[in-house]
Amino acid sequence: MKQSLLIQNAIILDSQSEWNGKNVDIFVVDGLISSIGTGLSVEADLVYDAKNSTITQGWVDLFGFCPDPGEEFKESLSSYSRAAHQGGFTHAVALCGTHPKPETASAVRSIIERQRFHDQQDVFNGQNVHPPRSIYPCEIIPLGLASEDGKGAELSDMSELLDAGAVALSDGITGGMSSAYLSKAFEYAKMLNATIMVHPFDRKMVKGAEIHEGMVSVNLGMKGIPVAAETSALFNIIEISEWLDTPVVIQGISSARSVQIIQDAKKRGVKIKAIVPVLNLQYNHEILNEFDETFKVLPPLRTEEDRLALIEGLMNGTLDGVFSNHTPEDVETKKVEFAYAHFGAATLPAFAHLALNGLNSQQQTIMIDVLTRRNRNVLGWRCNNFEVGETANFTLFSQSSNVLKSKSLAYNAVLKNSECTFSVHATVINGQLILNN
Repeated sequence: MKQSLLIQNAIILDSQSEWNGKNVDIFVVDGLISSIGTGLSVEADLVYDAKNSTITQGWVDLFGFCPDPGEEFKESLSSYSRAAHQGGFTHAVALCGTHPKPETASAVRSIIERQRFHDQQDVFNGQNVHPPRSIYPCEIIPLGLASEDGKGAELSDMSELLDAGAVALSDGITGGMSSAYLSKAFEYAKMLNATIMVHPFDRKMVKGAEIHEGMVSVNLGMKGIPVAAETSALFNIIEISEWLDTPVVIQGISSARSVQIIQDAKKRGVKIKAIVPVLNLQYNHEILNEFDETFKVLPPLRTEEDRLALIEGLMNGTLDGVFSNHTPEDVETKKVEFAYAHFGAATLPAFAHLALNGLNSQQQTIMIDVLTRRNRNVLGWRCNNFEVGETANFTLFSQSSNVLKSKSLAYNAVLKNSECTFSVHATVINGQLILNN
């Protein structure tokens, strides 16, 4: 039996669409766009009035960390999916698991299977879903570890992980990989035509460091993380990528200097793409004057000059994508003396605000292009269009003040119970409407 959905009064935001900026109705049948127009007169199983909300293609997150299986009390797979949906995502790429880690085919495969057959009531926790679905409200797409135990020493069985369904290979926000390891990893990934993501960070240079090296670290008496800890590793990654002619995704930069280095490398034809954490676009290191452990993150928040350079790099195409860098922690690992607090912030529930707040209308349009088209391009995916016959994966949001009630289990959720300026109202995944209420 065919299922149909009529979305009314939605304003399309898609720079590549003939419908861009127009208030339209979208009729979806069996997961595919059947018609687009004004005042469509059709019968549908479900009618949703978007009330002049903005509608875009579904947003894609390029990296976050989910500690399930192993530490579900910090964030379970289902709560991760709810938090990602709350942030506006239809698809979220994540490194899942602490015990076991995603270094075997069975571990990767289980993440996919759990979403497919998980109990509907537990997944949605009372959310309004039309029609009822048996998969998660945001599809979590697993990464595989590039090295054994994610330590950057011995290669994992990349081929096995990819065959099991891993979308790409990454050791997460770890850094510290040797040149010997990187060269082997890049060669193997190239042979498999796989996407490999590497975080530029020299941990040995900054042992015991906590925040950006600058006036704030000096005033607070904390050991700082210099920009050189990032750029020295970045130069190494770029040199090996250029030598081997291997495509690489630079996973997480934080400085103006890194933007310049990436721009110069791209001009030389080096096959790199670079993605930036959303928190580094919204805040600088001055927020740490309040000793808020939530903002103790990697890569670190740096100066206002760095923050503005990251935004400009994203706007002009030097940087290719944005990711949540969602890293959930509990009270025992985060609400402690600053020096002992774990790195990481849970950013998914507030993502729409973190990505769009403070941008002008032209910048917001580019940001939507990043979250829909450019993020997909990083993974080698095609983005759907607002055309008849295309799969219906949408995000609906508006610029409206709201108090964020986080759906993440994480203690360190950014802006929880605080006012945000953007609200995600719903998503559509394969034609199925999921309300964010």
